[in-house]
Amino acid sequence: MPRPADVPAPMPRRRFAPRAIAGGVVFALTLAVYLATFSPGLDYVDHGELSAVASTLGIAHPTGYPTLMLLGHVVAKWVPVRPVLALNLFVVLLMAGSAATLVLLFDELLASRTPSPVKRSLVAACAALATAFSGTWWDQADHFEVYSLHVLLMALVVFLFLRWTRTGRGGAAFAFAAGLSFTNHMTTVLLAPGLLACWIATRGISKASVLRLPALAPWFLLGLTPYLYLPLRSVAEPRFDWDDPETYRGLLNHVTGHEYQSWLYRDPGVFQLQSEFFFSRLPVETGYAGLLLAVAGLVWLVARAPGHALLVALLFAASIALAGGYGIPDIHPYYLTAVLAVGMSLSAGLSWMLSRFGVRSVVVLGGALVALVLGSNFREQRQPSAPVETLARDVLEPLPPRALMLSGQWDQWLSASLYLQEVEGLRRDVTVASTQALWRPWYLDELSRRAPWLAARVSAEIEGVRRATASFERGGPRDDRAIDAAHRSLLEAIVAAALRDRAVFVTRDVIADLPERIRTIPEGLAFRVVTDTAYVPQPPAPWRFSPTSARRDMYGAITCELYARSALDRAYYELSLGRESAAERSLEIARGFDPGWRAEGLLPPPWGARAMLAKSLAFFDALRELDLEGLRRNLPDTGLAPLDSGTVAPLNANPGAVSPGTRRTP
Repeated sequence: MPRPADVPAPMPRRRFAPRAIAGGVVFALTLAVYLATFSPGLDYVDHGELSAVASTLGIAHPTGYPTLMLLGHVVAKWVPVRPVLALNLFVVLLMAGSAATLVLLFDELLASRTPSPVKRSLVAACAALATAFSGTWWDQADHFEVYSLHVLLMALVVFLFLRWTRTGRGGAAFAFAAGLSFTNHMTTVLLAPGLLACWIATRGISKASVLRLPALAPWFLLGLTPYLYLPLRSVAEPRFDWDDPETYRGLLNHVTGHEYQSWLYRDPGVFQLQSEFFFSRLPVETGYAGLLLAVAGLVWLVARAPGHALLVALLFAASIALAGGYGIPDIHPYYLTAVLAVGMSLSAGLSWMLSRFGVRSVVVLGGALVALVLGSNFREQRQPSAPVETLARDVLEPLPPRALMLSGQWDQWLSASLYLQEVEGLRRDVTVASTQALWRPWYLDELSRRAPWLAARVSAEIEGVRRATASFERGGPRDDRAIDAAHRSLLEAIVAAALRDRAVFVTRDVIADLPERIRTIPEGLAFRVVTDTAYVPQPPAPWRFSPTSARRDMYGAITCELYARSALDRAYYELSLGRESAAERSLEIARGFDPGWRAEGLLPPPWGARAMLAKSLAFFDALRELDLEGLRRNLPDTGLAPLDSGTVAPLNANPGAVSPGTRRTP
């Protein structure tokens, strides 16, 4: 029957692309898994600082990460939960988004070799899940850090690039995303060799292709505009104003990570240790079978798409080259580009299986691979939440009113204290200063704003630091001898100035930098600076930390050791005064923080962490054998035993001395 002329024809039903459906499924699955394993509170290293900066709209450590800080501020301000929880949940969303973006990327990679959109999206989904559940990728979903947005933007940049080279459309979107990615993390540069080589291999070098590139520059520069936030916000002198980037030199130093450049390739042995760490973990992270399939996929790409094979190989090589030469313990995220390359090879390997054995092989083996990777990494991701907040509270809460705390324990609790003090108001009466940053003029400016009483008393020493660091701040060489002398002079002046009217505390790592005439007594998780020989009782402040809540890695071991050494230092102090029963009680408390770990039960750590972990485990081995007589024999020891020494020697060298720290080795 013919349709009447006045009745409109029904609109055709809109269908979603298979890869959009696959991306939605992957987003939902990874979101559920990440929510089951993320940390609701604070974590080690930079997490506290970044959470504080985002919450207060400040400027973070280099390279500033303006895009993430601006987004994080909106989340922390408007999501009606605790700011750190809101930020951690935001990271979970970003990471689930990165997994969905991997589906788009892998689907685009296979677009010309797997014609069926449905089959291609199935392959892409399996490879995306296997990549998202690898340990290094999954690690970024735990807490608020810059790498969650980095992996999302990195996958987006490569996807847009591949689409642009295949279709000739979307070059502006690619250039904009690349610029935006640089404003979040400078390791975006690791994409450059592979993208350039792939462009040349697929497009060739011709006048027409070269002339297309300048048209992308305005869009790339537009993506860089979040960097304008740094100088504009710095002018307002926020609470956190790292590097004071309102000046040209400060901005340049900040966005280039000037102070971190010396950590690259400073020791030939670093590359071997970092590479051993990554390659020993890679088979586990990929479920072993995934790594074999990735190798097969790369071989398949070499035969079918040499330009894309070159892209994958250079992404992997660039990541290995940079991360291998970077001398830091928390090196995991710098291998994310390599993990992305493995994921791309894995998608190619699954596509090869599809062409050889049919769709059923992908469903069965792809699903099994995802389950295997998930199972291989789930245990590590389900470790206890990091006890950083507990440690920070145990340090700060027992301190007397208006106390001054000097510490260099950034990774353990100092970073977390920035968030707890400035965002949640924990012990704001206590002035906490990082001894590691006291030689930086921008930090002295920041300290002067929040502790003007202290800055006025040590103004001459502050000017001495400014003179010693002037050349380095201008981009010149760093005079370590002059800086060290000025730093020690300032540290001594700060202690003397604060002692006029308030209690002064230092953590164990600071004692070696103090003059020998400054006396310290172990109290709580720090040392009280004293001016006489009177006995200082231990305040009744029970510690809430338990070694059962420690993460099974270097940071967890150091946290256990920090508590144990504090109790052990107190035992030496009590015994030096003949108080044997009090010494025995403190020794027993120290033993209570032994996690009971053995090195063979832990995953191989990266450079730096390997030695630290070994020393912590050696310390607990020695502590298990220590008794009161052993304490007494150790008292005459004249060597300094720092936190990472691996020994149970005391800090005090003089058995008759009232305070530890009066003698030290260089």
